[in-house]
Amino acid sequence: MNQVAIFLFLLVAKVLVFFLDLLTLPLYLVVQKPWRKWVWKRQQKWAAIVDEGNPRSAYRGLDTSESLHTELCTLDELFRKSVENHGDKKMLGTREILDVERTKREDGKIFKKMILGDYKWLTLREADRRVNDLALGLRKIGLNPGDRVVVLAETRLEWLLISHACFRTGIVVATCYTNLGEEGLIYGINQVESPYLITYAELLPTVKKILPKLPSVKCIVYFEDFGVRVSDDIPDVKLFSYSQVESMGRDCDCQLVSPSPEDIAIIMYTSGSTDAPKGVLIPHMCFMRSLKAYSNSAKSLFKEEDIFLAYLPMAHIYEQLAENFCLVNKIPIGYSSSLTLTDKSPGLKAGCKGDISLIRPTLLTAVPLMLDRIRKNINEVINAKGPLAASVFDFCVNYKLFWKKLGFQTPILNKLLFNNIKQLIGGRVELMSSGGAPLCPDTQDFVETCLDVKICQGYALTETVGVATLSKVEDYSKGRVGSPLGSCLVRLVDWDEGGYYVTDKPYPRGEIVVGGECLSLGYFKRDELTRESFREEDGIKWFYTGDIAEVHPDGCFKIIDRKKDLVKLQFGEYVSLGKVESRLKTCPLVDNICVFGNGFLDYVVALMVPNRVQLQLLVKDLGKEGMDILSLCKDKKVIQEATKIVQAHGRSCGLLSREIPKFLTLCSEEWLPETGFISGALKVRRKFIQNYYKKALDSMMGDDKNTGNFKSI
Repeated sequence: MNQVAIFLFLLVAKVLVFFLDLLTLPLYLVVQKPWRKWVWKRQQKWAAIVDEGNPRSAYRGLDTSESLHTELCTLDELFRKSVENHGDKKMLGTREILDVERTKREDGKIFKKMILGDYKWLTLREADRRVNDLALGLRKIGLNPGDRVVVLAETRLEWLLISHACFRTGIVVATCYTNLGEEGLIYGINQVESPYLITYAELLPTVKKILPKLPSVKCIVYFEDFGVRVSDDIPDVKLFSYSQVESMGRDCDCQLVSPSPEDIAIIMYTSGSTDAPKGVLIPHMCFMRSLKAYSNSAKSLFKEEDIFLAYLPMAHIYEQLAENFCLVNKIPIGYSSSLTLTDKSPGLKAGCKGDISLIRPTLLTAVPLMLDRIRKNINEVINAKGPLAASVFDFCVNYKLFWKKLGFQTPILNKLLFNNIKQLIGGRVELMSSGGAPLCPDTQDFVETCLDVKICQGYALTETVGVATLSKVEDYSKGRVGSPLGSCLVRLVDWDEGGYYVTDKPYPRGEIVVGGECLSLGYFKRDELTRESFREEDGIKWFYTGDIAEVHPDGCFKIIDRKKDLVKLQFGEYVSLGKVESRLKTCPLVDNICVFGNGFLDYVVALMVPNRVQLQLLVKDLGKEGMDILSLCKDKKVIQEATKIVQAHGRSCGLLSREIPKFLTLCSEEWLPETGFISGALKVRRKFIQNYYKKALDSMMGDDKNTGNFKSI
């Protein structure tokens, strides 16, 4: 169908829809009462400034009510209280592995395809017995209260149980992302200086490879993996399986010593996206204060039938808080991974249902990159049906979005179209939380519209123990990260170099500083960095985040920049690399992108991983079908056309000319946590990427002598 026919078809459809809207509007007004949203827009306030009239004063959330968990002071108390309150409820679910097919790829890597059964569920009382046995087993193999143990594993039920076994007897859990890379792992494990390492069977070859550089490690406990045989030929290291430790605990008469609230619960290593991983010291009391802050904010949102799907890394504070929140609030947790999440996930054999289709969760956590990919996947499916389908779909999305902003729902359109799309995430998800980086407002609008969900965006760091701000369900705005949580204090301070001041109009702007009792103690063995980032002022401890925000009259914050993302170009103009990247990631051709600039140039450049489906459509138009991905990424004509598409998308997103990459390099490598290009939190590791593609950057940015100072973090 040609463009003229599509235009005429849509014109007729829009006219018919217009008259249908006129006829049904009175009915929708009476039934849906959209004015409730209009009243909210005029009257709602989420936070207040502590010292009225002082723009440098902190903001505090208006919801100061206490949760039901006020008396809980340690993670062990949390687990025990959960067992006491709802111990017989089936709370922890994992899928049975029926078979695994392993094939070796040309690059030597093993590729798995799993056949999975249904979810099997544990009650909390059953889990509590296993936690107790594991705690005693850990004592029997030599761990004592106050000792440190490194946990290096993907998210799974065993991770949760063994961490609570450690908390039960006062053992400190040091977390490391499995994808830190060898250097990051060696750095973190050696800094902890623990003889004990907990990992999983499939990672043992990697651990064995780096063991000569880990002089402190003398004992390894591993989670068993289906079909993986473990050899015990690791010299000078005791090797125990998870099942062995649990079994040993059943015959152990050791004394379990409960931790105190001031004891360190977790040394949580950051993902290393900007520098070497840093170990953040989190006491039990700080973790519980953060958990209470979330409970206060969300206590009225959850229902008896809610289910949470856990798949983000448990080495991240975001996932730790979410899972422990579910435990104490009676919300069942089903375990998953990125390899088995959806029906089309790469780790599943064809025909096997994905975890999300089977468990049909109502609650999900997400990061912006994941939501960007959901948006692109939906568009790819629709675009594959032809230009007419794509045009009709765009009209439906914009139509629903228009009425949503006026406070109306579109039940007929939902039933005809959007309910089918919602099946991509199981069909029952009502609430998603997004954190880790700012979420593009366009992506938030699109995902909320197509999947009929509410996305609550938050802002926090490991250093603030996952708590700072969170948007409320009743907040219909986009692009903001909400108001301060619980007892948190959030204020802005001037940043002269970037030109951000708390006296700016119409909104105060500056570096976000978070204060209060929720803060961590600082960095493990990094006293100088702790003193630089954590400061006590007027009897309050503050953490200087390095992120730039503006605050709105209703007390909500919006992230607008980051100190380490800001680069000054040749003629003094500043460019926010993170802002440019978040806008360009919404381009269908872009799978991921990393932007660079320096003070010697008046432009920025970009390294881009192309979306392979969109790239094939592009090369089909160029007559270059049949070429492999490596050849396509080096082809001058392909690069030229891709650059034009990205630049045009940047202009359509409102980027200034200096913010749009002048030159582009296409990268054939996949940017995955496993390959080291992105962190476990799915953020680009700019320094790693800079070093890996140094020649390409030198070529795009001119003479080698000018590339030494280009901006990197």
